[in-house]
Amino acid sequence: MRTDCPTHLPDPQQPQPEDLAIEARLPINDLQLDILHAHHVLAHPNSKTSRPDHLREQSQLSAYLQEAFAIHKERTIKWKASKVGAQGSPIAGTKVQYGPSTLTQVIASAWAITLSTDGLYSTISTNLSLAETAAEVCLDAPNLADGATAVISLCYPSADPDTNRDAAQQWVYGPDTTIRPRKNQNLCLTTDTYLNKDSDSVFSGAYLAECDPNNVRQRHGYDGAAPGATAPSYALWCGGSYMVVTKDM
Repeated sequence: MRTDCPTHLPDPQQPQPEDLAIEARLPINDLQLDILHAHHVLAHPNSKTSRPDHLREQSQLSAYLQEAFAIHKERTIKWKASKVGAQGSPIAGTKVQYGPSTLTQVIASAWAITLSTDGLYSTISTNLSLAETAAEVCLDAPNLADGATAVISLCYPSADPDTNRDAAQQWVYGPDTTIRPRKNQNLCLTTDTYLNKDSDSVFSGAYLAECDPNNVRQRHGYDGAAPGATAPSYALWCGGSYMVVTKDM
């Protein structure tokens, strides 16, 4: 058995203040650039740049990374709360329904259908402007089952389909005017608005049902931006009723 091997490593050399100052002034290295890019995209998903242009030295990184992570963390916490309709979330007490757009309980009736760059799917979003908050929300299919209710949740991280990472917020608005969840295109957004004409209720719910080529309750019109539409209302309707967001008053 050898007895000449050290049992403890020597103490590491402590960096001197002047060494730290030199390192702080060094250009951002490749590994740090990758970390910076990841944080920047998470905090600013719709940014046109891959990283902030004003950061040049390693000493500038720490504060920016911490700020970017805090933005991403707060957005994610709010999004998760909105997915379950938690109290305190701007979507608590809201419903996606079909009916008249002028009643007091209607808090949104203008929708943006935004197609992804690859043309494969869209997000369907609207803005809630309540007294206590403003929020960009997306149509959401949390349960891909026949009869499941369609809801809204905070767009995550945005309504831009090219950066949206919530698969439940991604839809296919087809040439047959049906609206289908991207993850299950055998289901169509459906309303019973035709069936409720003699009902006391002025609103009908929005839910998923097996697609039926003969079902007019699955056909949606959209007055979005289009050639010749000088004043689009961005209304989305089915069966003569508008798709709206209502909130318990």
